Amino acid sequence: MGKKRSRSKLTSKGVHSNVNGGLLSSIRMERTAGERLSFKIDAWKKMKNPWLTVDTGSEKSNMRFKRVRANDHWGSPNFKAGKPE
Repeated sequence: MGKKRSRSKLTSKGVHSNVNGGLLSSIRMERTAGERLSFKIDAWKKMKNPWLTVDTGSEKSNMRFKRVRANDHWGSPNFKAGKPE
């Protein structure tokens, strides 16, 4: 059996965040709708397929907005000008 290593200090496991959660929340809330959309478009172009919230157009339904994948709504980012790459 091997000998145990000894340390002078405790090593962090990196589980907990060292940034205030309220600060991160306020930064997220300050983003505009245009910034969020541009992040989703960039992710879609990198083939990441993010989720989008789409208006269904139904005023009477209790499901006015629906979540869909970007490839289902916008199509594949590799499909340009009628020709797949």
